[in-house]
Amino acid sequence: MIPSLMDDTSHILLTLTKEHFTLSIPSAINNADLIQELPISDETSRERSWSESDPSLGAWMEHVTDSLQEHAKSFLPIKTGLNSGDLNSLSSVVTCFHGFLWGITSILRDKYEKDSEEHDLLLSWLSSWSKDTTDSKLKMFITFTEDFINSCLSALLVVNSQQPTCSEKDFAEGSRSRKKLSSSRKKLSRSGKNAGFTIDILIERQLLNKPLLQKSLEVDNPELAFCVRQLLIGSSAILSLKIQISRRACFSSSMPILIRTSQYLLTEFANIVQGPHSVSYICLAGAIKYLEVLGSYVSSRAKDSFKNVYAMLIDIHLQAMGRCISLCGKEATLASHEIESSTKTLVGQMGPPKSSAGHRWNFLREFRARLRLSFNALVRKDSKLRRTTAITAIERALGVREQCSMVYEIYAEGPDGGKVSDTVAAGVDCFDSVVQSVSGPSSLKKHIKGLTGALFNIVLHLQGPQIFYEKVSCNGEDVSPDPGAVILMCVEVLIKVFGKPEHFQLDSDHVVQSLCLPGALFRGFCYRKHSRTSPDPAVVSPDQMFSPACVRLCNMDTRFSVDLFAACCRLLSTVIRLHSRATKMAVAILQDSVSVLLHCLETRDVELVYENGYSTWEVEEGRLCASFLCRVYEQIKLKKEDFERDTLSFLSEYMCLFRIGS
Repeated sequence: MIPSLMDDTSHILLTLTKEHFTLSIPSAINNADLIQELPISDETSRERSWSESDPSLGAWMEHVTDSLQEHAKSFLPIKTGLNSGDLNSLSSVVTCFHGFLWGITSILRDKYEKDSEEHDLLLSWLSSWSKDTTDSKLKMFITFTEDFINSCLSALLVVNSQQPTCSEKDFAEGSRSRKKLSSSRKKLSRSGKNAGFTIDILIERQLLNKPLLQKSLEVDNPELAFCVRQLLIGSSAILSLKIQISRRACFSSSMPILIRTSQYLLTEFANIVQGPHSVSYICLAGAIKYLEVLGSYVSSRAKDSFKNVYAMLIDIHLQAMGRCISLCGKEATLASHEIESSTKTLVGQMGPPKSSAGHRWNFLREFRARLRLSFNALVRKDSKLRRTTAITAIERALGVREQCSMVYEIYAEGPDGGKVSDTVAAGVDCFDSVVQSVSGPSSLKKHIKGLTGALFNIVLHLQGPQIFYEKVSCNGEDVSPDPGAVILMCVEVLIKVFGKPEHFQLDSDHVVQSLCLPGALFRGFCYRKHSRTSPDPAVVSPDQMFSPACVRLCNMDTRFSVDLFAACCRLLSTVIRLHSRATKMAVAILQDSVSVLLHCLETRDVELVYENGYSTWEVEEGRLCASFLCRVYEQIKLKKEDFERDTLSFLSEYMCLFRIGS
């Protein structure tokens, strides 16, 4: 209840700040006198008292900043060993700080176009590091906030920290530690390398208070988890505002410990065998928020600085994303699938996803969405160096070496199918993000053939009858990604790759493989049993082999089969439409796959369904799948010049099945 109220308070402060700026700026542009009142940077605002009830933006912001600083000073000096009440009080203060700062950041980032008159006016007020201006009150407030949060981080998260501690007197005098940091940063900038920054991270690794962070992931410490979360979000608000105002002054003495804290929390999450408790996602949300803001800053650096940090951030995201995919099971999908799901129209008939019950699933989905946003912030900037670093990490995850696919944590376990590691599944998801971010000539062109081959390699090792069933697991140790979910992700990424021929040049071999894929996945689908048990005693013990729990886990996943069928039809349609010349050379393979998909729509005999236990789609599901397959026939019709000699073969297969069904 208390965390929810704190979040609401932060949102209220954010909204109020945005509204005050929105109402004041238009009139300030045409009113020179009002401009003198707006900045909280001159002697006028210091002399004016709140008792005069001045409604100007400057007076309102002065009141907010003074009030927040007074509350924060009551915690100085920060002590270790805070109890639950102290942690809640500290969280409340930090919540108000970052709510106010996020309000200023959002108005700069979202409200006005960059380089517009309003945006330039805002920057002229807020630019605290300009050479021709004195320290503004806003600058002093940002400095106060940063030093206050740094003190909290040092007291809570660092063991025997060598960082200078800041007392109330230090705040008033202007923070001595910042001056020391400034001189060290000048030396670092002259060297032109980021070695010093990387060394700082390694040093902080030894100083991190790991037992306390471990407690913040446990169910018994919600107050500690929320306090860590608010400190991380507060730090991200400061960094984001600095990025908006001046990228040259973004470094902070606390940045190494913040990065290491976020890294440690996400690594612990990636190593959890069973699903974490809902409390664990509280501080994880703060970690990923800070990395999202840091990623947007690091990825925009023009020079070869922060390269090691950037690579480390990519690896952290791959680890955490892979664990999310494993925990999601069959419902692990790409972001685009969640928006354009083919089975949304069937939700009423099929019911909600089985694993959607409970807050833990909702927390997991929200956390995975935040991970995607953070990763997108890393790859959004079209920097050749940064994009190449991200692609190299994805290639390493998918097993690509020198444009040749090789098995890397991808295992074929016999006729029943195979499995992949978390890293491989995360590589597929992150590859999708990179493909979607491509809008013109990019460094991905040289790597696309190897990455596309890796996707086919994954599907080849995972395909098998088990992909259509709910994951077989009667114990809590099998937490690898669901093979069917990974295959669906691969197919949907392939659709996007083949859908951008102007950006990605693929070989005819890739086209042939894409035409083979639907037939290979759905061959014999109409003879699948509605439920099955696993013959692998390592997965299911003999006593559990025919238990009700196992039977339930082995049921056919109808929703997934419809989604995969739709994806295969879209893949065929895309290849026929955009790669018709190469498709014409392999029309026999296309006919085979279309025939396999067509026979999946065949109505099963009642005796086979009810007495022998064969699976079948209901009428609504069959109609939906038929509409997807119809698009393949439509594309063949549109390309009749290329398939003129083979149209009768497609038509005869269709009519033959229709005659049998009737």
